[in-house]
Amino acid sequence: MNAVARLTPLADSNDLTVEALRGVDAFLALKREWDGLFARAGRPQQLFQQHALLGHWAKSYPDAAAGIAIVTVRAGGRLAAVAPLVLSRTLGVTRMRLMGAPVAQFDDMLIDAECGADAGALLWRAIGALGADVFETRRVRADSALAAVLPAGGVVTEMSQAPFACLSSRVDGGAPGPAYPAKERSNFRRRQRRLAETGALAMTSHRAGEQASLLAARAIEIKRRALKAAGIVSPAVRSCGFETFFRLAAADPRSGLLATAIEIDGQPVAIDLSFLCKSTAFGHVLATEPAMVQKGVGNLLVHHVFATARAAGARTFDLLPPADAYKMHHADATTPVQSAVYPFTARGRLFARAFHGTAIPLARRAMRALAKG
Repeated sequence: MNAVARLTPLADSNDLTVEALRGVDAFLALKREWDGLFARAGRPQQLFQQHALLGHWAKSYPDAAAGIAIVTVRAGGRLAAVAPLVLSRTLGVTRMRLMGAPVAQFDDMLIDAECGADAGALLWRAIGALGADVFETRRVRADSALAAVLPAGGVVTEMSQAPFACLSSRVDGGAPGPAYPAKERSNFRRRQRRLAETGALAMTSHRAGEQASLLAARAIEIKRRALKAAGIVSPAVRSCGFETFFRLAAADPRSGLLATAIEIDGQPVAIDLSFLCKSTAFGHVLATEPAMVQKGVGNLLVHHVFATARAAGARTFDLLPPADAYKMHHADATTPVQSAVYPFTARGRLFARAFHGTAIPLARRAMRALAKG
């Protein structure tokens, strides 16, 4: 799985060449060039395309990482585009997806804008040549590089919105800003005072490091209990890989992780794990002790997180899909997000209809029924 397979160059007018590289070692070997490509071409919403985060994903989900297949495009020998893919088998069907699931919330790829449309065309042809029956994309943003590469005709499996907040109007020092009604701004201080009556109140924040890693592990533990108390089934959060990923990312300063917490008598009762990437923060895990939900701790934490992110240099805070009501309360606008399936073979078309058209919807209905029961 670590061999390098060169594909036939499909364009030479701009001195572009394409390769397919397989295995974890091939991925790791690209680190220096990948980091350089992200520095000059990566956009904030492509944070999950950072080599450091994908490296932590590979350590956290080794079974999935065994199927890594990286498609690269080079211009004059320099890395100009990269599509980080994973191949797997299900019921005899070869499935292809982007690296990072389930922790990566957006599927995307990196493309240097200087390459023009040729790099995108090369990537798509190379993706189709990898031998997969079906290519499954998850939460592709309308403003992503991947959206410009994907052809028409995919089978849409989900449509959503990614809400985001403009922090200049959402934050006023450490309190809610003018975007909120006056009543909510005054309630923020009142809730703080009431919470302080239950014990010593501290609102803390930590960049990636030892303390952030400890908070990350605690956040996942609280999140699991909160989901269980709410009757919500989340295999992704329950998996060992999910906790491992956040512990590794929280310990690594390259990840941009911010751990923010509300503590009572030294014990965290609500924790947020967000990522800061090129002046945009992305909220990922928001965990509140079930017993504290009715005290409005979650809302206090959101305002604290916004203030922390702005102080760290963020201008925008992306709340990630779906556009739940509590997120929209804090949002100024949304970005369209879409999941779709692209079959390459007859087997892939059959799988898309049977799995995505029947099995997944049935599973979702079953989980909703279990939650209600």
